[in-house]
Amino acid sequence: MKFAIKKIYLKDASFESPSSPGIFTRTGIRPEFDLQIFVDYRPIDEKAGLAEIVLKTTVTSKQEETTLFLAEVHQAGVFEIEHPEKETYQIIVEVTCPQILLPFAREELNSLVTKGGFSPFLLAPINFESIYGAKKEQEKEKEREANAQAPDSVNQEIDIATT
Repeated sequence: MKFAIKKIYLKDASFESPSSPGIFTRTGIRPEFDLQIFVDYRPIDEKAGLAEIVLKTTVTSKQEETTLFLAEVHQAGVFEIEHPEKETYQIIVEVTCPQILLPFAREELNSLVTKGGFSPFLLAPINFESIYGAKKEQEKEKEREANAQAPDSVNQEIDIATT
């Protein structure tokens, strides 16, 4: 198996501050933050083992119902991932690559927020391995639920077929 970083780049970035400049004159603001993170990936050249991985981060800051800012960064990379097993491929694109892209996304988010006139936004480390494990556990749980409901109908079919 071969794994290599071919290119890391900023695919998209946006910043909105719909309540400015009025928000800058208020005192006692205690903003709440909502962070959403998604990993998107697609093969570019399957024969060469190239894939684009995009770490999409969106931060929304609100004071009650007032949106202070919305910052969005799509940090991307082209990675060479040759000859992996299916499970290994999933781990690489959902854990390894996002871990590589996160520091770049963190820097860009902080830059957007501070250039927008707000205090620095420092994105905490993210445990992509834990997120991947939780996703796999949810998939297993759904499979167990489906199997728990299916045996009656399967047994009936088997009983009918064998008598």
